[in-house]
Amino acid sequence: MAGSVALEWSLVAPALIVLLVGGIDLGRYMFTAQSVRELSGIVSRAAMIDPALAGCTAPKALAARTPMLSDPAKLTVCVTRSAGNGTTNSASIEVRYDFAFLVTVLAGRVSQIRETQQLIW
Repeated sequence: MAGSVALEWSLVAPALIVLLVGGIDLGRYMFTAQSVRELSGIVSRAAMIDPALAGCTAPKALAARTPMLSDPAKLTVCVTRSAGNGTTNSASIEVRYDFAFLVTVLAGRVSQIRETQQLIW
């Protein structure tokens, strides 16, 4: 009887481990996507307050507020301003993060998480 239990466990265990690690990886992806969304909101608020905030290099300092986006090499934050007519201002915010999955089934697959916002104030 003990041999059959070990055999059944050896057949079922790899699938259970892949499901467990895949669930953790999916949770990481969802948390990272929410962090990208949160960072785009932070950069949007900063862009409305600070007229000097523009380009793709200065906004990266704001990424320190989001803990899941710890690898700055994978993060791109761009603020593009449009010339206003004197009464309104506009800006476009784009945040991109290259997310790499850990599960061996998806190994090497990089998914780019992107959030874009258009501001008119």
